[in-house]
Amino acid sequence: MVVAIVPAVGFAVLFNVPKRFLKYCGFAAFIGFGIRSSCVYANVPIEIASLAGAFAVGSLAMYWSRRFLAPTQVFAVAAVIPMIPGKYAFGFMVTLIEMNVHNRYAPELVTLALSDGLKTVFILISLAFGIAAPRLLFYRPKPAV
Repeated sequence: MVVAIVPAVGFAVLFNVPKRFLKYCGFAAFIGFGIRSSCVYANVPIEIASLAGAFAVGSLAMYWSRRFLAPTQVFAVAAVIPMIPGKYAFGFMVTLIEMNVHNRYAPELVTLALSDGLKTVFILISLAFGIAAPRLLFYRPKPAV
């Protein structure tokens, strides 16, 4: 969980987040990655675990955005960077390259490519929805009508 702070703060610096908010980005990454890791350890599918972690990050970001009068994205975007599914995306690309270079389209390679590719897409969708869900569910600036 502590290691998740490094990429979060690094990307926050890259995105020009003000210095006073860097510790909040790191703390949100710490909490979100911890929730995701705990859920995966408890045999929850990684897509649902990523949704839970991103929801926690989105909730913290919404709270801090109201408290500090800053956009929610300042806290949330950098904090979910450690949860991006690099392992599955890399596996998907390696499998595609292997199929292309060797002109070998074995059923197990196609299955592996589809599995890793779909897992990558669903984790990314979970991260996006997890960040947006707290704001959509709990925040109403003014009545719709």
